[in-house]
Amino acid sequence: MLGVTTYLSAEIAPMPAIWILPLSLYLLSFIIVFADPPRWVIPVSTVCYTVLAIVVSVWGRHATHGEVAGVLLHNAMLFCGAIVLHGQLAATRPNARHLTEFSLWISCGGLFGSILNTLIAPLLFDWLAEYPLAIGLGLCLMPWPGREVRTMRLSFLILRTAMFSGVFIAMAWNIYFSETSHDVIFRERTFYGEFHVASMRRGIAHRLMHGSTMHGMQVIHEDVRLRRPPLTYYFNTGPIGQLIRAYRGTPVVQSVGVVGLGIGSLAAYAENGDEYTFYEIDPAIGHLAADTRYFTFLHDAPQRGAKVHVVLGDARLRLRDAADRSFGLLVLDAFSSDAIPVHLLTKEAVVEYHSKLRSDGLLAFHISNNYLDLEPVLANLAADLGYECLVQNDDRLSKPEQQLGKFASNWLVMGTTAENLRPLQDSGRWRPGKTRPQVPVWTDDQSNVLSIIRWK
Repeated sequence: MLGVTTYLSAEIAPMPAIWILPLSLYLLSFIIVFADPPRWVIPVSTVCYTVLAIVVSVWGRHATHGEVAGVLLHNAMLFCGAIVLHGQLAATRPNARHLTEFSLWISCGGLFGSILNTLIAPLLFDWLAEYPLAIGLGLCLMPWPGREVRTMRLSFLILRTAMFSGVFIAMAWNIYFSETSHDVIFRERTFYGEFHVASMRRGIAHRLMHGSTMHGMQVIHEDVRLRRPPLTYYFNTGPIGQLIRAYRGTPVVQSVGVVGLGIGSLAAYAENGDEYTFYEIDPAIGHLAADTRYFTFLHDAPQRGAKVHVVLGDARLRLRDAADRSFGLLVLDAFSSDAIPVHLLTKEAVVEYHSKLRSDGLLAFHISNNYLDLEPVLANLAADLGYECLVQNDDRLSKPEQQLGKFASNWLVMGTTAENLRPLQDSGRWRPGKTRPQVPVWTDDQSNVLSIIRWK
């Protein structure tokens, strides 16, 4: 169940609450098998699990092209496997006198599985190896008829070994040795997920991928001028580039805080005398962004006379250590992937951010997301606090921009007064943020991710 959840979140559908369906099916299987279902349920589920395991292994990578189909396929396999294996568990349950001990050992098994997937697997593997391992082991435990007959044990042992090996190798190929695996030059896995650096465009660029989410790309060249322009969501003609150019020469962009490091793309905008502070929760990302073998944004900015700092830890907690009124611009860039840090989007959080801004300071939120519509959340927050906000959906890209590495992106900028946003408003490319009454104002005590999911 945990393997399915992690795989779906990282490889197929990086959307919030993806864990609800696997968990529901996992618990439902207990209800079904302990209610003494008809005899045909276990044999049919055995056949279905075997077929689905083979299909998942062979077709796994193609499932990324059809997210709904991929989600249904993996969850169907999970459900059938859970029915069979939990059915065997139910068949061995003792009499009422020992049911408490029986339930305790089931709970211990669940605890061990959680520890294995959450804590041990990231230390042992740099990819999601525990998922194909679990699928293969599930095949080995299927109760095929006649497997206990002495003369057939060797045949079943060979069959189970062949199925386990075949499924594991096929699944590993789909996850680790994909069609672009030869481009991967660095791979690591931490508590926060698996990420890798790939060589792109015939070796002239490197990109950072966290699961299926892009977190930055840079041209790799000895000439500092050629590798400086930020790409993807941070392109100089995009919303964040427009913002920094509009306030260039003012205190607003001389002291900048950035929540979410990625590869340090925004450091490309740091000029002589500017000070940029990045907040990053994953130490491994911090080390990677500073490694000049892969990315040089953090290295090049100080060569131009800028100051760059990387602060590790939860951004909201570490921002409290910053002096009040110390930033002119605070960029929140931590919402594009599957793990949405809701605590960074609450009313209390926005108030804390503004306490760290100058009186003319701005908050910029990168709200590009395939699965969540974050605009009404922030627009409602701004209206509730009496702030002003502007939005730009930069999704009409020219072919030259796309060829140069620009990605479509959505940004929202918030300020305490309309005057603070005047340079952006005058450009004609920004519009007022749209509120939505159906979306409640998010607080530390109450938020509703389901209300902003893009169902279409």
